[in-house]
This record gives sequence, structure tokens and C-alpha cells, in this order.
Amino acid sequence: MSKMTYAMTIAGFDGSGGAGILADIKTMRDFGVYGCSVCTALTVQNELSFADPGFLPWERIRVQLDKLREVREYKFIKIGLVQDAEMLQKIVEWIRQNNSDAFVIWDPIMGATTGFRFFADDDADRFLPVFSQLDLITPNQYEYAYLGLGVADSRKELLVGKKTSILLKGGHAEGEDSTDTLWHEGKIFKFTSKRFVGVDKHGSGCTLSSAILANVALARKNGIVTRAIYNYDKGAEANAHTRAYAKASGGEEYPVLRLMPPVYPEETFTREQMERAICEDKALFRVHPKEYAAPLHVWMYDWMLDVLTESRTPLLVSLQELDLNDAAAVKTRYPDLQLIIT
Repeated sequence: MSKMTYAMTIAGFDGSGGAGILADIKTMRDFGVYGCSVCTALTVQNELSFADPGFLPWERIRVQLDKLREVREYKFIKIGLVQDAEMLQKIVEWIRQNNSDAFVIWDPIMGATTGFRFFADDDADRFLPVFSQLDLITPNQYEYAYLGLGVADSRKELLVGKKTSILLKGGHAEGEDSTDTLWHEGKIFKFTSKRFVGVDKHGSGCTLSSAILANVALARKNGIVTRAIYNYDKGAEANAHTRAYAKASGGEEYPVLRLMPPVYPEETFTREQMERAICEDKALFRVHPKEYAAPLHVWMYDWMLDVLTESRTPLLVSLQELDLNDAAAVKTRYPDLQLIIT
């Protein structure tokens, strides 16, 4: 029985790697989740322009799904670029028929950042019947308006935040701050952060939804009841302050902060910052040892391990990145350190 955590992305292929299944899998890997993919479109694009969506027919998508299912059942699935509402319905029906309990996110893509439009104006109402079969939808402001999510909620056609959670991204709004709004289980949560000035990167929605999916997968695997409340620092791929919020069974939110080695001094926590994060935010910490030449017990400052041990704060590391000799060396020096393998 594999201890690996798996997730699936069903989305388009972007050869530039900034969006679609390539961006999804890279993001999942950042969180220690093994991503598998089904391609819905062979797009022709780069960072600056979009030429053609290259949508694949349902039969071609279905055989990919069937072949992957021969090996394992996927419990965590993200859907991205689809041709239309009919295609989304077929994909979701296949998922529910094969795994009714799967956690499914749809990141609606109405158009490419470079200006290409995918959905026709009169197609919006056709998406509504699918929404109740999704666990989370992550639209930006334009997609939220196009899909009529607010109107559907007011008409009781869709119980926003009850049956289906909605994360409305604030990246297209004005102002110095960007606020994402989450409707979930009858409650409203808001996440505000400083806007990245001058940054206009395509694929940020893919990255965010994949980060959410990866953390839901990790949280549920480790016995945590996750409420899908996450904030992944867009555009900061190797940033020490990348955080994912997970609601634990006790109802509190725990930020998971990424520790960086000393070769990234500007992104490494000070002792004061680390202690404050633990004391005030009840933070946990994650490491990605295989990204760096030195093993974990070499590049981590002794004071980092001291702080974690003294505060009884777990250190998270993914199974696929863990070297058993490395783990043994750390545990020999710090026998009381809590290592959580995800």
C-alpha cells in the first residue's frame, strides 16, 4: 500500500509551464503531493500570447481518466480549462460515478490572461446544474459575475457556502490590498494581503487552486478535518512565508510556513519571527530537503531545531523527499523533535 499522497488535475496543457497541468503539478510537488494529470486541451500559447485552445473531445479525455483509474482511485481532483458546460458535466459525472466521495475543485477559466475568450456569453446558465456536484469553485471577479453565482444564490438556485463553497479571488479589484472571500459552511471568511505591484502572471489561478487541493489532500490524510481555507502567496514560488491555512478538528486555523536553508538568507526566518509565529499563530513548519544540495540536518540552523523541539512544534516533510538516514541524524540529535511525514 503506497504512502504517497496523490491528487489529479484535469486541465489544459500550457507549453510555457505557467498555467494548466504543468503549473498544477509543480505546485502540488511544492507541497509534497504527487500530481497526476488528464489533458483537456493542447493549447498553443506562451507567456505573452494565446493562439488556440486545441480542445480534446470527450472520448479522448475519458480514456485518459479510465486508464489512470486502473491503478488507483483519486480522492482529490482539480478541474481547470474545459471547452464548455457540457464537457464539465461529463467530467464531473465520471468523477462522481467512480468516486462519489472525491473532493473536487473547479477553477473556472473564462479566458486567457492574454485576452483569448473561451466561453460564449449565452452559455453561462448551462453551468449552474453542475455546481452542486462540486466541493469548491474558485472564480475571479469576472468569472463570478459571468457564472451568475451571486444571482443563483439569491434565487436559492445554489446554496453558496453551504452545499458548494466559493472562493472569490480579489486579484482583479483595485487598491493596494487584495482580498479573497470564501463562503463555506454558512460562514464568510476574508483573506487580505498586499497586492504585487507590476506583476501580471498568467496561471496564478491554477497555482492557487492546486495549492488548495494539495493541502486538502495532506490534511485529510493526516486525520485533519479540512475546511478548504488556504492562502498561497501568488508569484512567490520559493518564499519562506508561503502559507496554507487548514482548519484542524479543534476548529482553529494553523498556518503552515515553509522553512528555507541559509542560502536564501532574505527568505529565512529569524529566531524572533519563528517564535512569534508559533506563539501567536500556532504555526507549523514544512521543509523540502531534496530541493537543496545539503541534507536537512546540515542546512537547518541548530536554533531552528531548538525552537521546534522546545515548543513541541511539529516539522512536516513529505515521504517522497525524506531520506531515512537524514531523518535518523536529526532524531539522534533532537530525539524529542516531532517529525510528521506527509
